Amino acid sequence: MSLRDEYIDDLVDDAVDPYADLLSPLAMKHLRSAVQDALEAHPVLSQLVDEHAPRGAVDQSAEMVDGKPVQADPLQQKKAR
Repeated sequence: MSLRDEYIDDLVDDAVDPYADLLSPLAMKHLRSAVQDALEAHPVLSQLVDEHAPRGAVDQSAEMVDGKPVQADPLQQKKAR
């Protein structure tokens, strides 16, 4: 997953979450899909996403706590070698 995809997911969450208590799970799924499709397909929205989304790929191996990377345990690194 790229950082752009993760950024789009965050935008979709921000747009859809306020309606979670009002809509059924199926309706939420459709709303989520519609918002994501609009962000990716509409030329102006897609350009805005491209301008503001971080670049690169998400490092799935790195753990984050409070937005900061967690250092790997040196003992575990020795065992892995």
